[in-house]
Amino acid sequence: KIDNNMFFKVSIYNNTGQLVKNYNVLQNLFYTGYKMQLIDLPVGIYILQINSSKVNEIFKILKNE
Repeated sequence: KIDNNMFFKVSIYNNTGQLVKNYNVLQNLFYTGYKMQLIDLPVGIYILQINSSKVNEIFKILKNE
């Protein structure tokens, strides 16, 4: 079980591995539809990493607009 008072660390890396965004999000906010603002990032492929004490997930995302 995940504690809703814990935080997810959400990190976004560009295609060269450079950290470009970093968020700390309460887990209950994340599960209810948290939205990240990516408007200032250029079009491209990014790696999204989500970490907490019990979760470590990595996703590839494409920003095309």
